[in-house]
Amino acid sequence: MPSSTEPRPFAERQALIESWLDSLARPYSAERSVKCAPARWAHQRRLYSVPLEGVDADDLAVRLEGLLESLALAPGDRRAFVAGLSTQTMAHYLHLGLEAATTKVYWEAPLPDKALPGRRFPLYQAWKWRPGVDASVSDYVLLESAEAVRHALASTLAAMPPLVGDVIEQLEVSHALARKPWPPLTVRIEERRQGRDTGRDSLNLHLHPAEIRLGELAGLLLSLAREWRCTSRAQAIEWIAAHGDKPLSNLSLGFDAKGEPFVTFYHGVTLVSPTSTGALAAQRR
Repeated sequence: MPSSTEPRPFAERQALIESWLDSLARPYSAERSVKCAPARWAHQRRLYSVPLEGVDADDLAVRLEGLLESLALAPGDRRAFVAGLSTQTMAHYLHLGLEAATTKVYWEAPLPDKALPGRRFPLYQAWKWRPGVDASVSDYVLLESAEAVRHALASTLAAMPPLVGDVIEQLEVSHALARKPWPPLTVRIEERRQGRDTGRDSLNLHLHPAEIRLGELAGLLLSLAREWRCTSRAQAIEWIAAHGDKPLSNLSLGFDAKGEPFVTFYHGVTLVSPTSTGALAAQRR
């Protein structure tokens, strides 16, 4: 068994989350992602999403306490997250994520019916942790206008390698071809630990309406992998061949808490019924 400061293996945490989701007896989704950064190519990542409409809040709170304890979230952080069931009454989705040794949980609020000029609106709130380390808490704050998104993208891209800008330009072209508005809905991640800003500076773009296939970015992905030396050309080609037909759902880009640039591509959402096992078996391969 892992010690109190060692995470359960990825596959074990994955199985715990999937079993817990099956116990809710309602459909949910599972998706993959890959994070590209200098000397880093991280594809041991999963994100699960379950709608909360019709869920009994008291029952869910008890279930969540048990799951989060088994995933080694500290008691104070557990209480803070579960409190979202009563203090964030608008939350309509629960997300559970895995990235190597890190575990993540998110509340998602529904989009506002109309623009909220001047009002700070966290679309998601997330806790991310490893055993024995205080969780970081992130607000994913909605950028309220296309102008605000363009300004945020320009500011972020100015400090990143030109190839990342090329990725964004290709996404803009793909949106135009799909007759979808650009820029897409975007949030800025504001991350803190023990109440202090961690220094992370990043954006998340919602791309699913345009139904862009990952393979449309194949050349840029290969160039980015080469420039950042994050993986071998052979591995990058193998990965693109395996997932290139999958639609992009989200893209995150910016700088992590250590100031290192990154781009994360979320793709291949799979819908899972409460009794389905075949889809998840495919996800594990």
